[in-house]
Amino acid sequence: MGSKIELAVGDACDLDTIADRQEYDVVMCCGVLVHLDQDAATAAVRAMLAHTKGLLGIITWAHPRFDNAQLQHSYVRPDDLGFVHNPDQMVSAGGGRVVFRAWTRPSEIARYPRNPPSFTIARPGNTISPRVDEAGVSSRATAL
Repeated sequence: MGSKIELAVGDACDLDTIADRQEYDVVMCCGVLVHLDQDAATAAVRAMLAHTKGLLGIITWAHPRFDNAQLQHSYVRPDDLGFVHNPDQMVSAGGGRVVFRAWTRPSEIARYPRNPPSFTIARPGNTISPRVDEAGVSSRATAL
């Protein structure tokens, strides 16, 4: 049996060209947004949501002092100039809704002394769904 996985290489800001009109059950974005400024990252999230029919997973850096959802604007890390974003805001701007999120304080994970990962799972569309969907994922964002 062959694999149904197809890999493509390209620019996250040009996803519409790479994915054409295809939709995917799951789209994962791991560590990509840290290299994009706020406007480009928001456009990339919008494009990913447009090609997602199931779940969009975003893993990015957590802010070192408070939950990323409190960020009004993206934060630039001074040591490497990577961006720390508010994925919830970007998902909302892209017409999606957050169904799960997790932020961890840097001191809670010893191997990530500066910025541990921040996790966001979203669905396209911004309507309210039942508490637990067909995949068993809670439709409520966690309050951390």
